[in-house]
Parts: sequence; structure tokens; C-alpha cells
Amino acid sequence: VPPDALLKNMEIVVSKTIRNVSIKSLYEKVWADNSPDKESFYGSWLKDEDCFEISTGDWEYADSGAFFTNPWCKEYGESYTQRRLVTFKFKRTTHLYIGPPIAFVKQEHYIRVEGNDKCVLAIEATFEGIPYSDTFGVEMRWVARRVGANDVQVDVGLFVLFKKSTMLKSQIKSGTISETKNVHLRLFNAVKKACTAAGEAPVEEVEEEEEEVGIPEKGFLLTLKEKISGVPSFGSTAVYTTGLMAALFFGRYFLK
Repeated sequence: VPPDALLKNMEIVVSKTIRNVSIKSLYEKVWADNSPDKESFYGSWLKDEDCFEISTGDWEYADSGAFFTNPWCKEYGESYTQRRLVTFKFKRTTHLYIGPPIAFVKQEHYIRVEGNDKCVLAIEATFEGIPYSDTFGVEMRWVARRVGANDVQVDVGLFVLFKKSTMLKSQIKSGTISETKNVHLRLFNAVKKACTAAGEAPVEEVEEEEEEVGIPEKGFLLTLKEKISGVPSFGSTAVYTTGLMAALFFGRYFLK
């Protein structure tokens, strides 16, 4: 299956191959959430990331012959067969933050499965409780496509969508991308683990030739503070905080 064309317009933050897993299996174990007796994969992962007041809405299915569209990628001809709303909160515990202590995240999920060839999840994310939250949103795209007979390539793209003009556009964009990578890597690892079910062939991950940023330690904020001479200015603090917050899925990233 050829690479996803829309990802060319996004910043790639994850690109990995998982062996011995099918598109159907990945969808059913990770994104389907169609068992009333089983906790939502995504909701469970958010809980592990220390988020709370988590709501993972049921999937809404498009009528036969109809489709759902995500406003951002609609112009590229993208359409989806399912959509749902996910919301959650998390506590901002860093001493460098400005604004409310609790952040609220809203995500619109859109998904389609193309047989056993491809699964595309588009996420439109907005949030409240962080600096400049009214100026931008984040579009995320998880694409799983078949490579060979039994393997799946997972690519994750990120696009920072600005709704208003801001002098900090460049800083917000670069901070969001750099600070978000580890979050998507953690989610990918959870996806990989979910695909390793008893009775199936072992799942083997193929590492890509890329530099991966290490997961921050709890002392990261203190290190950052040492690098900033004196009291941080409003601008520098806001940009850093915004970059972290735009790692959206993501409560645990706001270090305790």
C-alpha cells in the first residue's frame, strides 16, 4: 500500500513498522472500542497518562453511502466512516505555568478502515486553560498501512493550525512539534502492546533510522529553569508552556 499522501503536508513524529499484525487486528484491538464489557483502549491510555474526567464517546457511524469530514482535511478530499468526541482534563503541576491549574482538551476523532490495507485516524484537537489556546489547534493523523503480507507501517503526522495571527507563531509551532514526539511514541508503544495478544504470532517492531528524543525526567523543569537567567519573561514561559500543553493527549507529560 503506498504512503499516505496527506502526510506530506505534516510533520512526521513517528514512523515505525510492526511485523506480524494485520490492519483488521490493529483496528479491532486499538480503535474499535466496540465491546461494552471492555474498557476503551484510548480512555485507558489517557488514564495511564494521569488525565481525569475522561469521556470517550461512542463511535457514530455514517449512513450507507454517506461520510463524515474533518474540516481541515476536507479540502484534500478526505472522508471517514466513523467519528466520536473525546474530552478530558489534567492538572498542570509545573511551577512555570501561567493560567488556570486545570487544562481541558477536546478531540474530534474521525476514522476509516480500507479493508485490510489501511486504517486512518484523524484527530482535531482544541484546548482551554493554556496561553494562546484561542490562536491555534492541532491536527493529528495516525496512518496504519499494510506493507508486505503480514506487516503494518505506522506513520503519525502533526500539523499546527493557526486560527489567529500571533507574533509567537514560529515558537508555538516548533515547541509543539518537538515536545509532542515523546507522547506519540508512548502511544505507539501502547498500540504495539495491545496488538500482542495471546495466541498470535509475536509482534516485532522494526526500528527506523531516526533520532528519538528521550522521555523527560521529573527534573526536566528544574533543568529548564537553570537555563533561563533570572525570572522567565511572560513570552518565554508562555511559549514553553504552550509547547508542552499542545502535546495534548497527554497528562503525564506535565511533569509531577
